[in-house]
Amino acid sequence: MTPLSLRQFSLISIHTTFPATLHRFQPQRLSLLGDQYQSTQVSLQDCLHVAKDGLIYPRLLNSFPYSNGLVFNPNTVSMQELLHNDYDIYLKDLEAGESPADPHVISIPRGTAIPLDLILFREQGSRFSLQPSHPLSLNEFNKVLDKFYAAAAIFTEAVEWMEMNEFHKAFTDSESEDWMRE
Repeated sequence: MTPLSLRQFSLISIHTTFPATLHRFQPQRLSLLGDQYQSTQVSLQDCLHVAKDGLIYPRLLNSFPYSNGLVFNPNTVSMQELLHNDYDIYLKDLEAGESPADPHVISIPRGTAIPLDLILFREQGSRFSLQPSHPLSLNEFNKVLDKFYAAAAIFTEAVEWMEMNEFHKAFTDSESEDWMRE
């Protein structure tokens, strides 16, 4: 086992199915993850640590990028805060002529099976990270995610999702029994 694949802080659980309906803001429909050290066109949330051998290893860290995958959350207050913040950044980028014009919230329903190439970590509280279950190249990981999205994801335009899921109706992060039923 390489040092890159060692867990560097405790996680709550590991899942082979989605334990709750989980969501993530994404500026486009396709997965366009990038290397944290080489990508200039990718948002920070979509930057991963690519090892010297060119592969992405599953990992959790105490510093950025914290996890080596996509962060998903249930509809909680912190998820709503992150979503609204990401959408505000998108609007500023759009005004500056820098952003693609297709932001979505990707939702994966509770009970959805996770493909063998992926693993879902519950890192802390209501934060989940969808990562490769074994080392993959960045290109391979993006393809695996796109295939999974095509089979299991619900794409909703960001504004529509925010209108349907009002901030004041979000669960608190500590209400895990409630948001786990969603």
